[in-house]
Amino acid sequence: GTLDSLMTLSDDLTKHDSQVEGILRKLEKQLVDFDVKEFTISMGGGRLVSMDEVLVDFKWASNKYQEKLSLAEITGKIHADVTKIDEDLRGKQAEYNGFKTQVQANKRKQEGNLAVRSLASLNLPSNLFVNTENFVTVLVVMSKMDEKIWLGTYELGLLGKEENLGFSPVVMGSTKKVHETDEGEAMWSVTLFRRKFQDFKNAVREKHARWTVREYKPDD
Repeated sequence: GTLDSLMTLSDDLTKHDSQVEGILRKLEKQLVDFDVKEFTISMGGGRLVSMDEVLVDFKWASNKYQEKLSLAEITGKIHADVTKIDEDLRGKQAEYNGFKTQVQANKRKQEGNLAVRSLASLNLPSNLFVNTENFVTVLVVMSKMDEKIWLGTYELGLLGKEENLGFSPVVMGSTKKVHETDEGEAMWSVTLFRRKFQDFKNAVREKHARWTVREYKPDD
C-alpha cells in the first residue's frame, strides 16, 4: 500500500509542479508588466521580507505544513494554497483590468475627439441650449471642412430631407459654433422640434456618417 501511495503521490506531484510553475510565470509576467524591481512578502505576524531574503534564507513553513502530516496531506495543503493564490491573482487581474478600462474611458472623455469628449470639460454656456416640451438644442460634431455644407443645408429640413420629414425640423437661424479643436473638428449647436429629433439624427447618419449628433447633457 505504501509503494502504491508513493507512486500515486509522484504522479500528483508532477501535475502540481506544472501548475505551480504556470502560476509563478503569471506572477512573473505581472511583475514585469508593472516594472516592479523590488517587493516584499508577508511571512505572517506582520513581518515583511524581500524576495532575495526568501531565496537566500529559505525555511520550511512548519507551522503550515507540519512534518507530522503525511506526504499526501502536505501536498494537498500546498496544492490548495497555490490554487487560492491563482484565484486571488485572477481576481486582482480582473479588478485591475476593470479599473484600467474605466481610466481609459475617462481619458477619452477628457481628451478624446468631440464625438466622445465629456461636454462638462468643454465648459459650454448653458444659456445657449433650449430644453422645453416642444424644442430641444442638440450638438453636431463635424470636420471644419464640412462647415460650409452644414451652414448651407441644415435649415432645409436637413440635407435635402425636407420632403421626407414633412417640414423642416430645424428652427431657422438657430445654429451656432460652440467649440472647435486644433485637430480640425467643429461642434455646432442647433435647435429642433423635439418630436423630430430622431428623424434629424437619422438624416445626419444617412447623409454624413462621419458627423455625430449629441444631446446636450452638461454633466456628461
